Amino acid sequence: MLDLKATRHNLHSTTNRFARPDVQQLVRQLRLETFAADGSDEAVELAVRTDLKQRVTDALAEFNGQLQVNARRLKDASEATVSVQIEHEAIIGRVAFRALVDRNRARIEGAEKRFAQIERQLDRFVTENALQDTSPMLFSLAERLLGFAIITVFWLIEAVANGFFFAEGSTGGLFGGVTQAAALSAVNIGVASITSFFILPYTGHVRAIKRMLAIAGVALSVALLAMINLTIAHYRDAFAASPGVDPDIRLVWAGMLQAPFGLQSMSSWLLLTAGLLLAGLAMWKVSGLRDPYPGYGRLAQRHESARLDLAYARSDALDDLQDAHDEAAEQLNERLKKLIEAKEQRQMALQSRERLRQEFTEFLDGIRDDYRRLMAIYQQQVGRPVAYGALETPAIPPFPAEPPFDPVALEQTISAMRAAIRDLDDEHAKASASVRPPKAAET
Repeated sequence: MLDLKATRHNLHSTTNRFARPDVQQLVRQLRLETFAADGSDEAVELAVRTDLKQRVTDALAEFNGQLQVNARRLKDASEATVSVQIEHEAIIGRVAFRALVDRNRARIEGAEKRFAQIERQLDRFVTENALQDTSPMLFSLAERLLGFAIITVFWLIEAVANGFFFAEGSTGGLFGGVTQAAALSAVNIGVASITSFFILPYTGHVRAIKRMLAIAGVALSVALLAMINLTIAHYRDAFAASPGVDPDIRLVWAGMLQAPFGLQSMSSWLLLTAGLLLAGLAMWKVSGLRDPYPGYGRLAQRHESARLDLAYARSDALDDLQDAHDEAAEQLNERLKKLIEAKEQRQMALQSRERLRQEFTEFLDGIRDDYRRLMAIYQQQVGRPVAYGALETPAIPPFPAEPPFDPVALEQTISAMRAAIRDLDDEHAKASASVRPPKAAET
């Protein structure tokens, strides 16, 4: 019997996966001329049949192996086209997207309602107080802290400057003078700041009673500041006149009332000037930390906060919608891609199976033809007719049953998936349009 492993490299190069032998080379390998010299017809036929049948057996094993591979491909393609599962996943993805749309819409509607309510309050406040031509002042926390830090610096400047003036008659020297001046400066700066923050804004109020009361309050505060600084200056005169002795405040007060501007030294005049100047600076600086019209800035700040909340809600909703759309679209497109790939894989598997049958059929026909050619060559070598039977080849095994598959349902599912993707895109476009602010609001 011919050794197939030794002769495998002598097979014809062909597109058929079941390669036939080279007949001329097989003649030499089977040594037909030897059989012809011996005249053993039965031995020749047996050798040829044995070799060719072994080739058929090997080819049949490969054919069955290819059938198994093909069957697995068909099964995989069938399982990948289970329309119920895939369509269920598509519906779940769209339902999740719609739930997100509803949640964002509720959040935006709440922010819009709050913004509209505050905007109505602001419009009513502007109308009632005739503030159409007045802009509110909005302050951040950092701006307010910076303003109060500057007021503190004013107080420190006055305390240190006045400390030098009081140090002249203080037994504690510069430290004692600064300590006394710090307390007096706190009163001076405190009165100026309180007046500017709580009373001064009402001097322009639309209601006459509040306006008149505020003007009177500011006038009284200015008079009080003048008296405080005059008292401090006279106190400093008395303090310098009797070093080491605390002046009687009643005597200082009486002297100040008799001659308010009868200060005895230039240092006292400088102390008076510095106190009034720093009190004025404190009033000016504090006035910049409060609404020019009481309540206007606070309401405008609420309005701005509501506007920003609405803008952030819309921006976050757009981001959430985009992310949800991309995720759902990616899932749907992935399922659609798998469906189309499964459809193509099944078609290729069916075509491959038919080509496998055709190639194996051609191989069996060729093997039978090779058998006849080999026996004809043997007859030529012996120079006489030789009786031989036909070479029997096995029947082609039937294809295994195909797994359940409904091509119509598959096409319907593919169409449904494509429609679901279009619907998702439409829903995203509509939801995004409903979230974005109107054109008038943007400008």
